[in-house]
Parts: sequence; C-alpha cells; structure tokens
Amino acid sequence: ATHRFYAVDQERDRIMEIGADGQMSYIPVGRQPNAIAIDPSLDRIYVVNAGSGNVSVIDGSRSRVIATLPTDTRPYAIGLDISLHRAYVTNTFSDKLTVIDGATNTAVQLPFGSKDFVETDARRHEAFLISYEDPSLTIVDGDRKARQEKLGLSHAWGLAVDEQRGIVYITEIGKDTLVAYHEENGKTETETTGSMPDAVAVDEAANRIY
Repeated sequence: ATHRFYAVDQERDRIMEIGADGQMSYIPVGRQPNAIAIDPSLDRIYVVNAGSGNVSVIDGSRSRVIATLPTDTRPYAIGLDISLHRAYVTNTFSDKLTVIDGATNTAVQLPFGSKDFVETDARRHEAFLISYEDPSLTIVDGDRKARQEKLGLSHAWGLAVDEQRGIVYITEIGKDTLVAYHEENGKTETETTGSMPDAVAVDEAANRIY
C-alpha cells in the first residue's frame, strides 16, 4: 500500500525500511528480530523478536514502534489474518501460541503446543500450525479454538495456503512428499517431490505450487 520494503537486521536489532524513492532508514526493535508480517489496511508492521520474547508493532506511516507485545519463550514465525487484523506467533520453546489483536494491540497466550510454522486463510478465518516433530496439523479457527488433524506427517517443514481453493500444502522432509489438505472436507492428496522439500509457495492465479 505504501510501496515500502521491510527486512529484519538481526545482528543490529533493527528493521531496514526502503521507501519508494530508494531511500533507506532503520527502525530499532527488540533483540534478534527474525520474522515480519504486514497488515496493509492498518499500516502496521509486526516484528517477531526471538531474543527478547516479544513482538514490536510498527506504525508504517510514522516508521516507529508504537507497542511492544509479550510472547512466550523464543518466538519464531508469524502468520497474519488481515481480515480479522489478527496475528499468530509460534513459540518454539514453549507450548504456547501467541495471538495478537491488531485493533487493540493486545496479546494472549494459548496452550496449543510448540509449533514451528504458521500460515493463515483469511477467507475462512483459520490458522494452520505445523511442527517438525508433530505428525498432526493443528487448525485454529476464528473463535481461537484449536483442533488436530492426524495426517501422519513425517517431519513437516514447508507450509503454504491457497485461500482461493481452500487447500493447505505441507512438505514432508521425512517422506519427500507434498501433502494437499482440503479445508472443506479434510481429504488429503500427496505428490512425490525431490529430496528434503523444505519450502512451498502457491501462485493462486495460475494454480501452480512451487
């Protein structure tokens, strides 16, 4: 929306901001920032600070931190439901999922288990969580209730969501496969990949999965 680019600078505990004119500036945040997400309609940038156990909330129009919200131990990844203005932050060294309300700048810790990655489906108000050691897919709905889909995953690592078609894609390093989970009926399909598939991305317009 503002044609700005943001990147974490973990060694210097700051965010790099590049404007449409190419000018670069820096925004101080917490220690060891390692993940970032943007809510364009609120012009808010959420920065996960792994070293300080919190999330910095940046006002994009003023390029400064307006709130610092607590997480649990060692926050790692972030997913954003822009329709609800809600952020989900995984904490790899605890059993808590941090859920942030972007409208009120408040955070709660929910006991949904230690997870590595999170992606969201803003159309259906669901968040999807995976862990390398967990064979299940955890799904959190709009009411912040969680359920487990026992998919028998083997070292899940990559995660992406096709919101248009309601399909969640998960890569399995342990089986060298891509799993397609259909949100509507819970059915799954698998496709053989190369060795150790550790990331996946979706082009919804072209219906291509990479």
